[in-house]
Amino acid sequence: MFVRLSSQIGLPFGFMIEKIRDLRTLQYIASPFAKFEPQGGEISFAQGGEYQVDLRIFGFVRLGRHSIGIVEFDEQRGVVRSNEHNRFVRVWNHRILLNRLSDTETRYTDEVEIHAGALTPLVWIWSMAFYRHRQRKWRTIRL
Repeated sequence: MFVRLSSQIGLPFGFMIEKIRDLRTLQYIASPFAKFEPQGGEISFAQGGEYQVDLRIFGFVRLGRHSIGIVEFDEQRGVVRSNEHNRFVRVWNHRILLNRLSDTETRYTDEVEIHAGALTPLVWIWSMAFYRHRQRKWRTIRL
């Protein structure tokens, strides 16, 4: 199943690229739907990076280790692709697309491919709410 959501965000393209690199941004925009705790030190997302986080849904339902592999981080084109998985979701391929609309506006798009066996429809429903929430939280970030 696939998720695709877009929003216009009142932040400059370059600022958003830098924020996407920072785990603290992910922690902020995901809260309270999901909590990501790094395993093995600081995380700054970069192409080729493999990261392990402890994933909790709604801050307390522990799903265990979640793997995030950054397969593309193209700052010029505004494309970030990750291949992710955990014990419940065998495929969580996420692509973020940023399009510069003006000096102060960026189109932000999340595209996600989900394969979770019999759980796929439930994970998809949760994901739709999660990515809508994330995009709302992006709008609260200030320069």
